[in-house]
Amino acid sequence: MSLLETGVPDKSMIEAVAPPADRKKPIAVIECFQEIPCNPCVGACPTGAITMENISALPKLDPDKCIGCAKCVIACPGLAIFMVLPSRGLVWVPHEFSPVPKRGDTVLALNREGKVVAKAKVRAVMNAHRKEATTVVCVEVPKDLVMEVRAVWVEEKNG
Repeated sequence: MSLLETGVPDKSMIEAVAPPADRKKPIAVIECFQEIPCNPCVGACPTGAITMENISALPKLDPDKCIGCAKCVIACPGLAIFMVLPSRGLVWVPHEFSPVPKRGDTVLALNREGKVVAKAKVRAVMNAHRKEATTVVCVEVPKDLVMEVRAVWVEEKNG
């Protein structure tokens, strides 16, 4: 099945955007696979690490220029950009649900299909109080899941 049928990229698409597993600093992972007119990530990047041939082209990342600031994650209206630090098992995901988790919380880590793949510890939360910006949640997951985890869910607490 194709991306258009399932909404989920196939393994080859993910491998094409995956950073080296031994990378020592956070890096953006751009999972934007549809050529549509959109480019906020380009303007949000302070180092010019993200470029596009034209407004409808797919964004490209220059990993040598990426400083791991997550400004592109916040700017992406399609929630298609993530940050990862494979060597430490860290993933930064956009989060537009309530409640917003807090640093130290344990949350459910979800894959691209919305299935739970692990429990994750929240290491940081960015922009949680800025209504005009997407919240970004950094979670620690098993290292082999950094290219799988793409969302978090806060479990409801009973009683």
